[in-house]
Amino acid sequence: VVSAANVAGPANDACANAANITLGSTNGTNVNATVDGGDSCRGNANRDVWYSFTAPCTGTLTINTCTSTLDTVVSVHSACVGTTANQLACNDDNGGQGPCPGGLTSYLTVPVTGGTNYKIRVAGYNGSQGTFTMNLSMPTAGNDACANATLVPDGTYIGDTCPATFSATDGTATCGASSSSRDVWYRWTAPCTGNLILDTCGSAYDTVVSVHTGSCGSLTQIACNDDAGTNGDCAFTLQSYLSVPVTNGTTYYIRVAGFNGASGVYALNIDQQPNDICANASTAVVGSNPFSTSCASTDGPGNCGASTTSPDVWFEYTAPCSGTATMYICGASYDTVLNAFSGVCGGLTSITCNDDAPAGPCAFTLGSYISFPQTAGETYLIRVSGFNNQSGTGTLTIESACGCDPDLNQDGNVDQD
Repeated sequence: VVSAANVAGPANDACANAANITLGSTNGTNVNATVDGGDSCRGNANRDVWYSFTAPCTGTLTINTCTSTLDTVVSVHSACVGTTANQLACNDDNGGQGPCPGGLTSYLTVPVTGGTNYKIRVAGYNGSQGTFTMNLSMPTAGNDACANATLVPDGTYIGDTCPATFSATDGTATCGASSSSRDVWYRWTAPCTGNLILDTCGSAYDTVVSVHTGSCGSLTQIACNDDAGTNGDCAFTLQSYLSVPVTNGTTYYIRVAGFNGASGVYALNIDQQPNDICANASTAVVGSNPFSTSCASTDGPGNCGASTTSPDVWFEYTAPCSGTATMYICGASYDTVLNAFSGVCGGLTSITCNDDAPAGPCAFTLGSYISFPQTAGETYLIRVSGFNNQSGTGTLTIESACGCDPDLNQDGNVDQD
C-alpha cells in the first residue's frame, strides 16, 4: 500500500516550478500538493500549485475558477516565494462576482503592467484537494472586430491595440507585414467627395493603417501605409500617413494595426480637409500639389475673382532660391482663384491674385496663373479658392526659377528692370 505522503504532487507544486500560462482556460489539480506560500484572505489554505503569467499589455487581469468543484483560494504575487508580503490580490469565495454563480470558487481582478511577470497561486481551502479550471482574461478593445467598428467623424482618436486580437474573417492589409497583427477598426462616412487624410502621428509604436470599402467579411483594401515617408506631420517616422480619394456618402473602414505584430497606444488622426484654414497650411513643394476645396470652409481674404466668401485651402511655400516663383492651376474641376501672400496668418499682405489665367500652360481658360519675385528662404502663403463660391478638385503646380526676373504683368514673359 502506498501512502498519500509518498505520492508525488503536481509538477508545479513549488513556486520555483510554476507552470507558464497565457490568457484563456487552464485545467489543473492540487491533489497531493504541498504548501509553498501563503495568502492574506484564508490563512489555512494549503495544498497549493503555482502558475507564471506575463501580462501581454497593461490593464486589468481577471481570474476565476467559477466552473470548478474544488473549494479554491486564488492569490496573485509579484515573485516567488509567494507570501502575504508580495501578494497583490487574493480571493476565497467569489460572492457571485463575474460569471460565478456564487459558492466556494474564486474570482478576483488585479491591475497588471505589460511585460511584467506574475505568480498565481491556486490552493485548496482547509486542505481540500481536487481538480479545477482557472480562467484568465483581460478586456479587449470595443472595436476589436470589424463588425464593431467605431463610427467616427473627423477628429483624433486614442486607443490601444495591445488588448486587441486578430481575426482573418475581419479583413487584413497588404503592407507593413501586418496581415496578422492585432487590429482595431473604425467606420467613417465621407461628407463630400475629395481626399481623406489619415495619420497616426503621436502613436507610441510602429503603426500600419489601411482603408477598405465593402462590408465586414468581404472588404476590399483601397490604400495601405506602414511608414509616413516624406508625407504629413510625422514624416520620416514609424507612424503612418495616407491620402485617399473618397466619394460623398460612401462608408470606409479604417484598420489600425502594427508592423510585424507590433502593438501599443496609437493616435488616429482623421481629416478630410486638413489645410482648410491658414494656420494649418499644407507644405507645398516645387512640382504638383493636389487639392480639394469640396469640403472646405472660408478663411479668406480673397483679393480677386469674387472669392472673398469662397471655400478655400492653404499651402505654405518656402522659396528654395531667389528668383521667380510661378504657380498655376490647369484642368481643375471648377473655376479657380489663386492668391499669394507674404506675412503670417492674421497679418497677410497680398502679393498677387488671379482668377482666369492670362498666361502659362492654360492661358485664357478658367484656370489660374501667378508669378512673383521670391527670396531664398522666405515663406509664402498660397490661398486656393474659387470664383463666386465655386469649389472642386485640382492640382497646384509650382515652378521655381533661380535668378530670373518675374513675369510681373503675367503675360507669360519675364519682365526686365
